[in-house]
This record gives sequence, C-alpha cells and structure tokens, in this order.
Amino acid sequence: MNYLWGGMILVGVVYAAMTGNLGAVTDQALASAKEAVSLCLTMTGAMAFWVGLMKIAEKGGMVNRAASAMGPILRFLFPSVPENSTAARYMATNMVSNFLGLGWAATPAGISAMKELKRLQKMSNQATDAMCDFLIINISSLQLIPVNIIAYRSQYGAVSPAAIVGPAGIWEGGKMNLILYLSEAVIPILVLLIVGNGLMHRQHVYEDFLEGAKSGIRTAVEIMPTLIGLMAAVGILRASGFLDFISGWLGKLMAATGFPTELIPVAVVKMFSSSAATGLLLDIYKTHGADSMLGRAASVMLSSTETIFYTMSVYFMSVKVKKTRYTLPGALFATTAGIVASVFLVWKT
Repeated sequence: MNYLWGGMILVGVVYAAMTGNLGAVTDQALASAKEAVSLCLTMTGAMAFWVGLMKIAEKGGMVNRAASAMGPILRFLFPSVPENSTAARYMATNMVSNFLGLGWAATPAGISAMKELKRLQKMSNQATDAMCDFLIINISSLQLIPVNIIAYRSQYGAVSPAAIVGPAGIWEGGKMNLILYLSEAVIPILVLLIVGNGLMHRQHVYEDFLEGAKSGIRTAVEIMPTLIGLMAAVGILRASGFLDFISGWLGKLMAATGFPTELIPVAVVKMFSSSAATGLLLDIYKTHGADSMLGRAASVMLSSTETIFYTMSVYFMSVKVKKTRYTLPGALFATTAGIVASVFLVWKT
C-alpha cells in the first residue's frame, strides 16, 4: 500500500506539472481531504448502527446460522479458515450483506472478518491467502439487488429501473414492482428480523446494540486517516488529468475490439472513486438515456465492480497489513471480468 499510495501522488503531481494543472491539484487535494472527513462522519453513524445490530444478531445466534448455511461455500473458498471460527461467521455475514446490496452492513462485518483472520493465522504485516481471496471476492461485488443503481435509473426515467437485476425484459409490470419493493424493504426487514430474534431469545437487545455501536465508532475513527490519505491521493490523480489521459488511451486501444468507448472513463474511474464514477453514470443517463444500451451496460458495470483502492485501503489498514501480495492483480482481474461481462450480457439482451 505504501508504494501504491506514493505512486498515485507522484504520478499525479508530475503529470499535473507537465500539463499545467498544479493549481487544480492543490485545490482538489484539500477538497478531497475535507470530503473524506465528511464521509467518515457519515460512516461513523452507519457503522455504529450496523455493528450494533450485528452484535444483537451474533448473540442471538443468527450469525452462526448464516455461517452454517454457507459452510460448504466457505470451506471451498477458504480452506484454511476453520468452519466454526468467528472469522467464518463474519465472512458469511459480509458476503450475504453484499449479495443483498447492503453495503453499509457489509463493511463492518468485513473489517471484523479481517481482524479475526489476522488473529487466527497470526500474521504480522503480510496478507494471508484467506485475506487476499476475501478482498478479491468483495471487490468483485456480487449483488442481487443493487439498490442505489435501481434508484438512479428510476430517477432518470427508466421504464424498468430493476431490469438490470436480470436480463432486460424479464422484470416487467408486477415483477419489476416486486423487485423495487424488495430493494426498499430489505433493510427494514433485516432490522426487524435481527431485533425480533433478539427479543424472542430474551436478549438485552439495547445493551447489546450499544456494545456493538461503541466498537463500530472506534473502527470508524481508526480508518479516518486511511480515508483522508486515500481520497487526497485520488483527488490529486483526478485533478492532474492523468485518469482522463488513461481513459483516452484505453478508448483508442479498445475501439478496435468493438467495446463501447463511452464506458471506458466509467470503468477506469470506478477503480479509484465511486462518487466520480456515479457522476459519469448519470452523465450517460442524461446523454443517451437510462434505458439505452450504454445506460444499461454502465448500470450493470457499476453494480458488479467495486472501488479497488478504497476497499483495499480500508480493509488492510484496519488490520495494519502492509504486504497485500496478489490482492491487487486479483482485484484488477475480477474487475475486468465484471466490466466485460456487463457489456456482453447487456448486448445479448
């Protein structure tokens, strides 16, 4: 991570000096640092809430049941992790949360899983195989209901906002309405199940919630410097114009393959900044329409990829891991697969 972070800043500053964008780099570095603090404040509340609920679910046996149900999958993916370990339980919770599109619920479970993996395998500053594989799976962003993207499509006039959940044309009429309803109801239902299960087991649900919430706040505070450093580096890289240069170069390279060049900036920027990629997605909606091939492909792409450098920084820095081994190449491969599959599936439907 040291070389990655340092490289982003060096490339950004040098390229800005070559293109006359040093003033923009200065402004964006400071603005990104402020944005990181705002994001951390938002994350603190969300993380406290979800870690508090996770503590209720853990004491009520729900986390154990989720891990047992996913036992065969976890054994196949992570053979070095004992089946009934705490790490396995948190990993199961993280993967289920991601699959349902509950990003804020997935992050606390993922960080807890990383801490348990480090404790379990007694590694110092080097990522284990299980850590690397777990991060790559997170970055591959397996989602059944991409709640945010569905909401954006609805806002920009898509006839079937939830069409990206399956092949276009399947989710029509009542079925589409059902998916929209589920995307809105999944979080309240999950909260109801967790708290209801705790009350049925005569737990002290409020005390359990407070115990977990305090842990969530501590975790959010711990990762604040990581976010500030990462977002400042990404801001420098974006303001320098280097990402635009890479997007343009890749666009020319991919034009011969038939890959839509309009999607290249979205694919490149998503690796560094989710908010910037969302802005590009909305520009595509405005220019081409949410139901156009480009609009649908970009929607699926953002639903099946994750911000690589943000995820790696938050997860690895939370457990003070410096040597990430094959995580970055694996994440880049998973992201490329998601991008290609997004265009192929939309093109075929």
